[in-house]
Amino acid sequence: IYRKKHDKLKTTLTTYYPQVTVTGDHAGMHILISVPLSKSEEELKELAAKDGIGIYPVKDYLIKAIDYKNPTFLLGFGGIPLEQIESSVRKLMNCWSITPKKEKPLK
Repeated sequence: IYRKKHDKLKTTLTTYYPQVTVTGDHAGMHILISVPLSKSEEELKELAAKDGIGIYPVKDYLIKAIDYKNPTFLLGFGGIPLEQIESSVRKLMNCWSITPKKEKPLK
């Protein structure tokens, strides 16, 4: 079930690339997402919290600081039901004003 959740989360997040990049593919029930936004990690965390979303800057989990180019977050998915992953990601992206990339029309 966790592999299905992981795959669903990655697939959903790829619709927001390049605004959102995903790493930490082998980080258990977590992945890392980076967003090139002008707000700080704390500001983005607070925006998410106002919408009832718990997301945490990766720096909160590091013993030794790493200087990430963009705000980077640890995103856990173990407790999210599979059928709610897509809507949960959409809710997070909406509160950060990140829109999915447009599909190119078929010719």
